[in-house]
Amino acid sequence: MAGWVGADRTIRGQSGTMRITALSSLDTESEEIMLPPLSDVAHLQLAVERQLGIRRAAQTLIYGGRLLRSDALLTDVLQDGAVIFVKVDTSAFPERLEPFRVLPAPLTGADFTIPQWGGKVRSTEGGMYMMSREAVERHGVLPHNSVRFPLVGQLSAIQVVTVPDAEKGSLSIPLAAKWFAWSYPCSDHVNLAPADETDASAMHATLFLNTGGFVYFDEARNILASNTGTFGEIAPSSSRSSSEPDGALHFGAPLRWQPEWTEALMRQGGGQWGRFHRITLSALRGTGARYFAWLPPQLPGEPMRGSDGQPLASQPEQRHGAFAYLFHEDTSVDDPRSLVFPLVSSGRGHNHIGRTNSMAAY
Repeated sequence: MAGWVGADRTIRGQSGTMRITALSSLDTESEEIMLPPLSDVAHLQLAVERQLGIRRAAQTLIYGGRLLRSDALLTDVLQDGAVIFVKVDTSAFPERLEPFRVLPAPLTGADFTIPQWGGKVRSTEGGMYMMSREAVERHGVLPHNSVRFPLVGQLSAIQVVTVPDAEKGSLSIPLAAKWFAWSYPCSDHVNLAPADETDASAMHATLFLNTGGFVYFDEARNILASNTGTFGEIAPSSSRSSSEPDGALHFGAPLRWQPEWTEALMRQGGGQWGRFHRITLSALRGTGARYFAWLPPQLPGEPMRGSDGQPLASQPEQRHGAFAYLFHEDTSVDDPRSLVFPLVSSGRGHNHIGRTNSMAAY
């Protein structure tokens, strides 16, 4: 049973209940679940989702080498004290975050107006930007009549670009780029569309405003360029070896998000949801995810801090940045489905570029 054994976190039950231990194929942790004997396997799947954070759609429950059907009664297929295995389908979000295929966006420094701090973005706070109707329409984006200008968007805190110069070209990053930030979906993004869907530049500009993207700065923190992208598999190419850049960012396995990290980010970001923003991609929302945040690479001496100003005992790694996802409308709720994906490679499918501990958090 190597790889399946872990430390139990006991959940209190009541008399007359069945005790079931669930072991996940994702890690070495286990959960002890208590359910009434007349429950069916569907109730067990719900308990696994709530306690282990594994969606029911991604679960296959196995006991004694047999698959458990959701309509079967627990008393018919399990004994009290049974140990079940939870095989997790990791082929899709949120059990897996597909590579982020980078696409160049046409938006440059001339299109952004940053009113704070003399037009520059500070590394710790990030900032807001505005974009005029003229800038939007110049790049083939068609606004609905209801759109109010200027558009307003939020940039994350900026950090140093960690991608080697030799790989910048494959990710559409200017060679002179020294800093970068994530740009969240802008205001009124649902009322923006490309004027011509056959125009790749207009499509990329619209995608940047609708779903977000990266903004790159020179040494003096002037905006040089912007990128957007889509999540999806990278098709193999006979002209590219496995060690060559593939034009995508790759993510590690999801890790459990800690509620104290949500509180820290909300204090840092300001506003009702802090750094968390509503998810605009329908494919992600369909899984139950509601909010996301970009965690920029964390520099030494800049840990997440609690309300007392002291570093939190548990820290996400953030060595190269991360995307965090919350699965509840109320961000104060500790939902075990909430998770974070660490960035583990940049531009290459198998080139791991940083992970110092098991709490890596892109």
